[in-house]
Amino acid sequence: MQNLNEVVKIQATAFWFSFLEKNEMSDKYQVDVSQLSEEQVDRLEGMGISVKNKGDDRGYFVTAKSSKYAPRVEDVDGFKMDKPVGNGSKCTFIIKPYDYNFKGKTGVGVGLSKARVDDLVVFLKDDAAFDDVPEI
Repeated sequence: MQNLNEVVKIQATAFWFSFLEKNEMSDKYQVDVSQLSEEQVDRLEGMGISVKNKGDDRGYFVTAKSSKYAPRVEDVDGFKMDKPVGNGSKCTFIIKPYDYNFKGKTGVGVGLSKARVDDLVVFLKDDAAFDDVPEI
């Protein structure tokens, strides 16, 4: 069993990354750490973390969260990101497993400490202005 006081680095794909502001539904900063390999799934499950797969583009994933503080998110050069990160962006995450007990349910959660965006997919809102959408 993993020591829950240790942080872990994991390379994966980001989906629904809320780090500039809290997610409206959970009221937390969070990201689905997605498209995990079988080896990553085995290691996470070995820590007691429940890995999900809903049959969509995320594949195997865990949701990493931070309730009080926004995680530091930086680009490959170490500069702080100030623009949204789109689904499918390749990232390296620093996560910290933690025990939880909520309304009688216990388990191991995934804390989100930091992320580096290694390959950015530009986030475009559905209501983006015509000038904001790249032309082909």
